[in-house]
Amino acid sequence: MTDAVPARMQATQADQLWDREKDYSKKLFDSAFDMRSNTTRDNKEATQPPGTRIGRVTAPMIRNSDARMDVIRLAAKRDSALGRKFTDQYLDEKKRERQEQATSGGPANGNGPQCAWITLWATSIPRQTTC
Repeated sequence: MTDAVPARMQATQADQLWDREKDYSKKLFDSAFDMRSNTTRDNKEATQPPGTRIGRVTAPMIRNSDARMDVIRLAAKRDSALGRKFTDQYLDEKKRERQEQATSGGPANGNGPQCAWITLWATSIPRQTTC
């Protein structure tokens, strides 16, 4: 089990509980996003190509996308303001990572296209207005 699995499971639970327990679901979404943000900072996921062996099983494809994207997608489906909040946090963290890599002389960030995609996607999330 990768570090991303608990965050994805929690976000899925929040999505399923939304209609009955909106406040609790928001807490679950927050927790799932924070959980994945912390583990991403501490331990970057390694990219594994299709055909990678896991024990005695050859996996056709290892899911190694950023779990925060899944949390953002599910949260935005239920609450656009919450999705926007997570998107802003995600973009800030990516910007900080790029700055740290630039100052430490590390390799260029491989998430450039993903970051561009999330920025484009974030601008399409409607902002909630209160009347």
